Amino acid sequence: MSKRDFKGIWIPANIWLDEKLSPFDKILLMEIDSLDNENGCWKSNKTFAEFMQCGTATVTRSIKHMEKLKYIKSSMKTTDYGTARVIKMIGGGKSKRLEAPNQNDYQGITVRDNNKNIKTRKEIELPKFIDRELWNDFIDLRKSLKAKNTDRALKMLVNSLEGFEKEVPGSANKAMTNSIMNSWKGVFAPKKGPFNYKDLPSRTIQGNLLYLDYANCIIYDSAGNRSYDYDLSPGGGISA
Repeated sequence: MSKRDFKGIWIPANIWLDEKLSPFDKILLMEIDSLDNENGCWKSNKTFAEFMQCGTATVTRSIKHMEKLKYIKSSMKTTDYGTARVIKMIGGGKSKRLEAPNQNDYQGITVRDNNKNIKTRKEIELPKFIDRELWNDFIDLRKSLKAKNTDRALKMLVNSLEGFEKEVPGSANKAMTNSIMNSWKGVFAPKKGPFNYKDLPSRTIQGNLLYLDYANCIIYDSAGNRSYDYDLSPGGGISA
């Protein structure tokens, strides 16, 4: 989905003031409404997640929540290209209640001008070994637990994850997984066990499956042996 698919969006007061909707729900609802033509909105959860820079699970939860509140309705439809999910605003087509109101009656907010991207979370540079989708889901969990995702807090979390990864490769993503499963606001070093190279991020280079220890700049081959055929730079670059 191109960013050109999205326009400046108004959030009317009756939507913005609905306490059952989170800020993320309201923004996603407006995006769905903007794309709901007479045939409905056919964009996938993955496409929405990539555009809004969050985890797919976050979009899935939001859509189910808005369906429960009867703002939208989704169904599976078969076309010449296969079967896909389509979302319709309740009431059929473009819902009148979501049209931008008269300026004299308007009490909502404008979330984006025509050429400005939505900011759903603070941007922070992540090390290569951190799974971006897992990180986004963890940050969403912290938001639901009322934790403040300030720049300082996020940098401290990344520093902790870097320490875990340096000590035992693969530990950073395990730590976030544990926090998500246990609804923890913070991250904690996983229990130490035998090192498993398959816990590392992998890439196929020139037909060879390689496992990349970004924290220590070490590459392992598909058998778990350290590979000296390639070099891994601290920035994540690979050279033969």
